[in-house]
Amino acid sequence: MGDGHSTNHFGYGYAKLVCETILANVALTAKDEMEVCSVRLGQVAGASTNGFWNSKEHIPALVSFAQRMGKWPDFKGVRC
Repeated sequence: MGDGHSTNHFGYGYAKLVCETILANVALTAKDEMEVCSVRLGQVAGASTNGFWNSKEHIPALVSFAQRMGKWPDFKGVRC
């Protein structure tokens, strides 16, 4: 985990560092009550300028493959 010197104090990089720090603290203090994970919604939402996904990202690649195959993964539960 970064210490604040690895990013500037504005924008995406800093917001990601802040969220990572919060989740790390929750994972330590509430480990018996919950599991902690994070998901980058930007991968799901696509670009704000044109709506297109980067096809090399995990979620868009999964969606594209599932559409071509006509099948979706059968998730029995998700663990991060």
